[in-house]
Amino acid sequence: MSPESLLSLFHEIADAVADALDGVTDWGPSGGRDSQYAADLVADAVVLERLRAAGCGVLSEESGSE
Repeated sequence: MSPESLLSLFHEIADAVADALDGVTDWGPSGGRDSQYAADLVADAVVLERLRAAGCGVLSEESGSE
């Protein structure tokens, strides 16, 4: 993937995360583990879906490494 394509992907992901977070009403703890919030999981799911689809490896504070 070219640097330009990767940068474009990151812009698309940032926009998708912003859209997903617009619908979040619960900004409290996720209940999964200390210091993890429900909104973190929403953002993580959006990012993971798009990075996986692009064939990128992932190291995420919320979901670990792939």
